[in-house]
Amino acid sequence: MEKIIIRAFGDKNWIGGIYYSRNIVFQLMQNKHLSDRLVVFTSFENRHLFDFAKEKICVITCKGRGKRENNLELLRYLIKHKGGYLYPGPRLEKIPNFIKRCFGIKPIMWIPDFQHNYFPEFFSEKQLINRTLEFEYKGNNRAPLILSSNDSMNDFRRFYSQTKRNVYVMPFVSYIEDIIYKIEQNEYGILEKFNLNGKKYACIMNQFWQHKNHKIVLEALKKYFTKNPHSEYIYVFTGRMSDERNQKYIEEIKSLFNDSILSGHICLLGFIAREEQIAIMKNAEYIIQPSLFEGWGTVVEDAKVLDKTIILSDLSVHREQKNEKCILFDPLNSDELEQILEQENEIDHQCDIRNGLKKMYNYAERYSKVFERVIEEY
Repeated sequence: MEKIIIRAFGDKNWIGGIYYSRNIVFQLMQNKHLSDRLVVFTSFENRHLFDFAKEKICVITCKGRGKRENNLELLRYLIKHKGGYLYPGPRLEKIPNFIKRCFGIKPIMWIPDFQHNYFPEFFSEKQLINRTLEFEYKGNNRAPLILSSNDSMNDFRRFYSQTKRNVYVMPFVSYIEDIIYKIEQNEYGILEKFNLNGKKYACIMNQFWQHKNHKIVLEALKKYFTKNPHSEYIYVFTGRMSDERNQKYIEEIKSLFNDSILSGHICLLGFIAREEQIAIMKNAEYIIQPSLFEGWGTVVEDAKVLDKTIILSDLSVHREQKNEKCILFDPLNSDELEQILEQENEIDHQCDIRNGLKKMYNYAERYSKVFERVIEEY
């Protein structure tokens, strides 16, 4: 039976990519028709993310230290083992089709989102060209293509192909169960490290890219604390204060953070470990996800597992992804967000993580059946 090889490479420039691979591994492990066939190929720096799977499936750590070395090692494995299904499949146009057929290499493509089609101003000219070429290749290729939401499917049909047939929608859950149990031993220490013990706070857990829309949150907070200067609520931000695509935006965000009205009310932690991130989310009153664009947001899935209230930008994909604890707001309207903050800061929020974990397993098994169908129809 042919193996299903999951490519789990990635770095801090797009941490969501490696988390996606981890989530997919967990998801496919919930399917009895797929789990015995799984092989994970990961890089040295990311190997610990798959400790949860090592006793149940094959996890291979590449010996190299770079993307090119890792991909070559993966290709050698495919050739040695007479191929297999490769997900997420890279662009293999440089490898002749007869070689791929000869060695049984069957890539399955994935596109996370179509942000550059809506916000080209957030990308350099080179990035726009590369993304367009890559997506056109995946749209015109015979290999199956997986998208994470129906919203992304609509975008794919609009921008790239009306006719490609083997396109599938497979959402994903966020697998954080092992992290939840791990942080229980040091939860107090993590909160103490960031001076959050015993404090009421909400959090915003995104990289500082322009489409993540931190600006609207800071504008709403300035209005809220102008009205409520003695509020003890703290707003915790994580993520790298960097965006190579738009340094001017980063300078604007830094200026907003330095506003005297927000002094003492906000906490900027930078890029932190995943365990620290989950511990902070777990103890937050609620989470704000203000993005202007998403494919299928990991932060939302994290919050659903933790059974948290989420103040969520009103996007079509978020309407698709939300649960009963999500509150939608116009991501361009700071007044509306400020009013929601007023309301939520008067509430003692409750959560049931056991219920969140149960739903995580149920949805993971359900979503995995899409991948099973992809394999069957290949």
